[in-house]
Amino acid sequence: MTRYRNLLSAPGVPRIVAAGTVTRLPMSMLSLAVPLLVVGQTGSYVSAGLVVACFTIAAGVCAPISGRAVDRLGASLILLITGWGQACGLVGMVLFARTTSNVAWVAAAAVLAGTFVPPVSPVMRVLWTRQIRPDLRDVAFAFESITIDMLYISGPMLVAFLIAVAPVETALVAAAACSALGATLLALAPGTRGWQPAPRSPHWLGPLRSDRVRRVLPISLLIPGSLTAVELGIIAFSSAHGAKALSGVLIATMSVGSIAGGIYWGSRSQPGTPRRQMTLLLLAMAGGMALLTVSRNVILLGLLLVVVGLALAPSITVEYSLMAEVAPPDEITESFSWMNALGQAGGAAAVSLAGLVVTRMHDTGGFALGAILAGSAALLCALFAPDPEPHVER
Repeated sequence: MTRYRNLLSAPGVPRIVAAGTVTRLPMSMLSLAVPLLVVGQTGSYVSAGLVVACFTIAAGVCAPISGRAVDRLGASLILLITGWGQACGLVGMVLFARTTSNVAWVAAAAVLAGTFVPPVSPVMRVLWTRQIRPDLRDVAFAFESITIDMLYISGPMLVAFLIAVAPVETALVAAAACSALGATLLALAPGTRGWQPAPRSPHWLGPLRSDRVRRVLPISLLIPGSLTAVELGIIAFSSAHGAKALSGVLIATMSVGSIAGGIYWGSRSQPGTPRRQMTLLLLAMAGGMALLTVSRNVILLGLLLVVVGLALAPSITVEYSLMAEVAPPDEITESFSWMNALGQAGGAAAVSLAGLVVTRMHDTGGFALGAILAGSAALLCALFAPDPEPHVER
């Protein structure tokens, strides 16, 4: 763990890590809190899905815009605007849910909250790129993936605790407070305040005009899609085997495997080029997802999900490390934001397709679809992903 100790002992890093963690906690909370809020207001899961879709679409569309704004105006200003803007949207959802039965108002507030999702992950990865010495950048990206996995385990648990002792609205108010407080702390961090905006006006395509960036982005569409398909497959499988209540635990086991894989990956330098590393990791993930289709009970499924997770954090780590190397230096935040936006789009498309597959085929159809998507990402990586230029120094 020496490399992790060296990373976390670097000047300013603990403050950045704490602020980034608090700011991102709402995203892991809202996946459970928002549907519960809307179902409590309307009694309709269809309405809950509509509100979640409004939030997700707004977040995906606006992510590249906020990323470009960070590159051009600096991180502190955009973090403050988006952090407090998202907080206002979440509080608005609570107020509308309490004062009106018209779900359209809640959906409108969800659009506002999605529009102002703080670009924390892109900003954090740029900070790692700029502030950490080159030999620790891969462990910094691994730590970033581990943090996100831990948040997606702890966020729903926090919501479950809050709604056990208070109304569901409390969870959204807590998420709003985390968004505003965390974004403010990150905006005031020394590394963020010293952010130098790019000196020139961007091309209207931004980093998309770079062939090397465009060759990485399709992989960002397929990896989250494969994970979303598997998550829906877990729900379908556990329901078919009379263990629907365990679906959340089973999803968490994949995150546990991902955390373990990420810790191992960042603990040492890995051989091979990023393209070769990511190809092998995605092939391993696709193979693990294919094995899920032979599961006959939830215990075996849980064990196999841990195996699938082992390759997850490392593959995402390498993907972001590769983008950090090939993206234009003055448009790197927007490049990371495009990865996040395409990831959300891939997840949304995959959940629709997986729902159709599970409904019309076997309950393991989601696993098969996940394996196909992960395998396709491996093929694209092997054939088209660029290797970083050795002489380029970030």
